Amino acid sequence: MFTYAQGPALKKLLDSKVDGAGIDDWLEGWAIGTLTSLMAGKWPARILDIEIGGGARPYRKAAAGSSLTPVQAGKLDSISQAFDLVLALSFERAECLAPVDPDHAYRQADLLSTAARRLAPGGIMIWSYLYAYADDDTVYSLLEPAALFRNLVLRGLEPIDRGMEALEKVRLYHDPRTLFVNQRAVLQHSDRQRRIVRVFGAVRSPHEPTSPWWKRWRGRR
Repeated sequence: MFTYAQGPALKKLLDSKVDGAGIDDWLEGWAIGTLTSLMAGKWPARILDIEIGGGARPYRKAAAGSSLTPVQAGKLDSISQAFDLVLALSFERAECLAPVDPDHAYRQADLLSTAARRLAPGGIMIWSYLYAYADDDTVYSLLEPAALFRNLVLRGLEPIDRGMEALEKVRLYHDPRTLFVNQRAVLQHSDRQRRIVRVFGAVRSPHEPTSPWWKRWRGRR
């Protein structure tokens, strides 16, 4: 599954009164509502919630019946047990506008790869983050969303909804349904307007992995 904040989808969440769904400058209500709708009240027993950025995480109340383990992104290596659901919802707002660090260009991909290795067989990993379109020669720190999604699939993880494959950024940018971060909010972190979208992805760990390469990758701790 790979999608991005869209007007019709947000309206549907609001009309259905999905918990956590709301309208805000950074499209965080869309991400939380999408997560809540996807879970449909059936939260798994073991949840790892990777904290990226600050802000409230109201979905934790809905998952109160589960065993939820919060962990800061920088301390993910300290986690050794397996989970049925791994969440990596970023509420960081300025990082998407930061230039790439050449010495750590793939830090975001490494984080999700590390998170995926905490999945139990059949477990689901869900992530969301902001992505900025450059209108100059700037290369931002966060990776192109479709490429990041495909990287995880190539590693042996399975999309949970094959009807929602990754869209290239050009199509996403010009889709009239796409919602962008409010420019008033962008100007809190930049001296010029930027087109910023919020993406949402989900993949599943195979129940019975058959690829020796996948087994070696998941086995690395």
